[in-house]
Amino acid sequence: MKPDSADVRALRSIALQFWLNGVLFSSLVPRLPELRDQLGVSIEQLGQALSMAMLGGIFGSLTVDWVCRRFNLKHVMILAALLLIMAMGTIAFSPTLGVFALLLAAMAALDAYVDVAMNIQGSQLSARARKPVMNRLHGLWSIGTVCGSLSAAAAIALGLGLQQQLLGLALVSAGLLTYVVMGLKQPLAEPEPHAETVGRGGHWGRMGVFAVLGAVAITPELISSDWSAFRIRDDLQQSNQLASFGFVVFGSGMMIGRLGGDEVMHRFGQTRTLSVACLLAFLGIATTAFVDQVYGVFAGLVLAGLGVSVFFPTMYDNAARASRNGGAAMLGAMTMGSRLAALGLPVMVGYVAAWQSVGMAFALLALPAIVVLALLSRTQAPAARPVTVG
Repeated sequence: MKPDSADVRALRSIALQFWLNGVLFSSLVPRLPELRDQLGVSIEQLGQALSMAMLGGIFGSLTVDWVCRRFNLKHVMILAALLLIMAMGTIAFSPTLGVFALLLAAMAALDAYVDVAMNIQGSQLSARARKPVMNRLHGLWSIGTVCGSLSAAAAIALGLGLQQQLLGLALVSAGLLTYVVMGLKQPLAEPEPHAETVGRGGHWGRMGVFAVLGAVAITPELISSDWSAFRIRDDLQQSNQLASFGFVVFGSGMMIGRLGGDEVMHRFGQTRTLSVACLLAFLGIATTAFVDQVYGVFAGLVLAGLGVSVFFPTMYDNAARASRNGGAAMLGAMTMGSRLAALGLPVMVGYVAAWQSVGMAFALLALPAIVVLALLSRTQAPAARPVTVG
C-alpha cells in the first residue's frame, strides 16, 4: 500500500523537529562554563539556577494537557518551538543570574510543550505507517544532541563568542522551522476514541502509572550516561581519558538500538521487544555495577544502551495512545515523572556513591527501576498493530 503523501510530508517535518529539539539545548550545555564566567557567578550558584529551570519543566508537564486541549496540536508545537528558539537566541545576553534562570525555566516549560506535541503527532503517524517510526524519531533526537555539542565545539574552535553562536543557531533553527510548518499544512487525523469509558478515578490512576513509568524509564538512562565516567574513574581508578569513553559506548548502544528498534518491534511486537530490552538493560547494568574491570564495564554499558534505547520511545507512544485528545494528560504525567526523577537522581546517586560506590548506586537505583518498568509497562501496552501489506 502506497503511503499517503500528506503523511510522508508530515513525518519528514516531525522528524526534523525531533532532530532540532536535540540540537538546541545541547548547543548551550558545552558552553555553560563560559556563561558562568560571563555572569560572574560560582558553580554552586549556576547549579541552583539549573535546578530552578527543572521546575519550569515540571510546570510545563503539569499544564501541557490543558494547553493541548485548548489549542491545535500543530499550533502548540510550532508556537512553543518558535518561542524556544527566540529564548535560545537571547539567553547568552542575560545581564544577571536571575534573568538567566527565568529564561532557562521558560525554555524548559516550552520544551515540555514541544516534546509532548511532537510525540503525539509522531505516535499518530507511526500508528498509520507500514512500520513503527517512534524509535527512529527518538534516534534523530539523539543524533541532534551530538550535532549540537559538535557545533558548540566548532564555534569555540573558530573563535565565535557564545552570543554569536546562539544567535546564529536561532536564525538557522527558525529557517528550519519554516520547513516543519510547510510539511504540517495538512492537519493530522484525530486519534480514534477508545471503546472503554474511563472514570475520573481511573484517569488519575493511569496518570499515576505513567508518571511512575516516566521515572523508572529515565533512571537507568541518566545513571548510565551521567555517572559511567565516575564508575570508571573513581571505582576502577582509571584515567580521565578512559573514563570519558563510558558515555560514548553507552550512547553508541543507545543510537544503534533506536535506529534499529522499529524494525525489531515490527517483526516481534512491542511486548516481546520490550521484554528483551529490559533483560538486556538489566544484564548490562548488572555487569557495569559488579564487574570491576574496565572493558567489562564498557561491554555492560553497550548492552545497557541497547536495552534502554527503546524505553522512552515505547513509553511515549503508549502514553500518546492512552487517552482522548492525543493522550496529552498521560504524556504530561510521564514527562513530569521523568523530570522529577532527573531532579532527585543526582542526590541519590551521590549519597549511595559516598556510602558504598558508584557501582552500588547503579545496582540499587537502576536495577529495581528496570524491574518495575518491565512489570508495569505490560499493563499499559496498546493493542497489537494491524499487519499492513506494502
